Amino acid sequence: MTSISELIDPYVEARQAKRKFSGTTPATARAFLGRFADWAGDPDVSAVDERMVDAYLTRRPCAPNTMRTELTQLRGLFKWCWRMRLVDEDPTARLEGPRCERGVPRALSVDETRDLVGVLRSDVDRRIAILAVQMGLRRIELAGATVGDVDEVGRRLHVTRKGGKRQWLPVPAEAWELIRPLLGQPAETRLVPRSKSQISRVIARAMRDAGLEGEGRSMHALRHSFAQHTLDAGAPIRDVQHLMGHASQVTTSLYDRVESATAEQTIEGRRYGS
Repeated sequence: MTSISELIDPYVEARQAKRKFSGTTPATARAFLGRFADWAGDPDVSAVDERMVDAYLTRRPCAPNTMRTELTQLRGLFKWCWRMRLVDEDPTARLEGPRCERGVPRALSVDETRDLVGVLRSDVDRRIAILAVQMGLRRIELAGATVGDVDEVGRRLHVTRKGGKRQWLPVPAEAWELIRPLLGQPAETRLVPRSKSQISRVIARAMRDAGLEGEGRSMHALRHSFAQHTLDAGAPIRDVQHLMGHASQVTTSLYDRVESATAEQTIEGRRYGS
């Protein structure tokens, strides 16, 4: 007879030994599994069946993501128990998590974006905002870009995307005005001499100063705004997918749009600063 609570620590330690905690932490796993053990009355692990797990997952209204996390934690435990021959059958094997609809990312309107840029005073801070909203760059892409990544003749920027993929992106006129003064400096000079966390703080402070605080109003909102504004102005979705570095067009299609002009034409004449 082995209760669930007795197995939590051995299971977590086994996962730690195999470095299996990429998306969660040992403390989180213990908390989720401990709640299940308490709810179920800490039964012998072999007494847990599919009906019991399903009843636990549906015991109260909760967000789909919470339910999915709970099921993921229980699946991990019971799969381990099955491999250790502590149970004859995994009670979570046939259970399906709730489907989570992906919502449209929060974007600033054009006027809100101009208000945001308007409260930024230093060249570096303005460069952060303009490169993010004019080119859709992520924090890590901004923090890593250097003078050596700039093609002055083609007016392009060589960006390191997720997974290390390199991509040339056109630099719109407004963004170019902020990059051009740096071009005489050494190749290793960073376009934005700030860490990822510092970049986030710059934009969070600007959001607050511009009266734009609220849910989803973060640095990443500027990337969303780039996609939304470009699609709304008439750029084809495939062009925007390429500029955003999205692997799937499904991700880009979360944004409303009307198609006509090319994305490069759309972003070239757009301005957010004075």
